[in-house]
Amino acid sequence: MKVAMFGPFSKNLNNGVSNHVHYLSKELGGQGVEVERISWKDSGDRIVSLQKIPEAIKECKADVIHLHSTAIIAMNFVDTRIFGKNAVSTIHSFFHEEYEYSLRMKLISRVFGNPYIDALRKIRKNVTISSFMKEEAEKNKVRVSTVIGNGIPFEEFRKAKFDDGLESDVLFVGRFTEQKGIFDFIEAFGGSGVNALVIGHGDPKTEKKVVSECAKKGIQCMVNLPREKLLSAYKSCKVYAFPSHYEPFGISGLEALACGKPVVVYEEAGGPLDYVENGKNGLIIENSPASLREWCSSLVKNEKLLKEMEKNALKTAEKYDWGRVASRYMEVYSSALLK
Repeated sequence: MKVAMFGPFSKNLNNGVSNHVHYLSKELGGQGVEVERISWKDSGDRIVSLQKIPEAIKECKADVIHLHSTAIIAMNFVDTRIFGKNAVSTIHSFFHEEYEYSLRMKLISRVFGNPYIDALRKIRKNVTISSFMKEEAEKNKVRVSTVIGNGIPFEEFRKAKFDDGLESDVLFVGRFTEQKGIFDFIEAFGGSGVNALVIGHGDPKTEKKVVSECAKKGIQCMVNLPREKLLSAYKSCKVYAFPSHYEPFGISGLEALACGKPVVVYEEAGGPLDYVENGKNGLIIENSPASLREWCSSLVKNEKLLKEMEKNALKTAEKYDWGRVASRYMEVYSSALLK
């Protein structure tokens, strides 16, 4: 089987979709699938501009076309009777202007939002990365074949090393935006006496604000930490706080579980509710900094419960290893080929 994977392949894996297409294509190759990686970023077997994606689809000789991100919109510009029959999409998210933190991304969301939905309606096999995304797709009258969560390189995270220089009671990892809940985290743990650590990145203005606020509140803050150090930070915390207000999937929470750490997540977060089991591998709490502080502080002190949650966290994360995720996509590809 040959699959043409259209996605934002990039040498920099700090983006959720880039991470997804990189690991999925690699694992599929390991399972005997011939994968051609077509990208508009800086990595891949073939680099084309977004404007040339429709042309690349028309020229494609693969058995299955697998589309990600803005490449999906290209289906509006090809004859779907011919090129749509074996097309598969992965819906990582929808365009929401209100959740974007830069003017550029707000404009992109405004322009691409409706064409993206129109294109998804033309594709036979749409996969969503969470039940939350499935609900949003169906509200937009987009048919969904199945839900397949994001994957993780489980063994890499499981083998992460403890680093006492990165030790914390409560850890935050993510982009510095209101959506991700960074300011909820700072409000919750600033001056609380809890050893809190923030790791992430954002636009220069927001980065400066977050670094400044953390310094004032006695919270350690690190920007753009190398991957090896990031894995150690997960391994060296007691609890992973995930106060996101809108999350299509939430890969950082799953990464924390793969390091054996319980995840505390807001009840309205969305995607993480697929893998966080309240009281087993984490806690699902009401959306507020006060609730975040109360529950995380309590959990940090409960060594017995932390040990129990560690075992459950690892069991959950292993289910999302890329090998298992790739096998599920193989099933989708096979069903797409059935006439």
